[in-house]
Amino acid sequence: MKWRKSVAVRPDLDKPEPMPRTSVPERTRMPVHQIVDLLANGDSVEDLLADYPHLSREDIMASLDYAASLAEEQVAPIEGGLD
Repeated sequence: MKWRKSVAVRPDLDKPEPMPRTSVPERTRMPVHQIVDLLANGDSVEDLLADYPHLSREDIMASLDYAASLAEEQVAPIEGGLD
């Protein structure tokens, strides 16, 4: 997974104590969820690069890769079956 080198979990500096943690691309304070939300609402990668010059294309792609890994379905067996 490419995001492992590019996404970090940090305290959310904009929230009051206790500080929740949020995932952000390295070298930024912009949460992954905000990047994904902007893209989901119609902004293009180019829009984000123009509007947020501190973001790189790599930051955006790592954020999408990270979000995809969180959304990946994981199946766990149920003890005792469905009897």
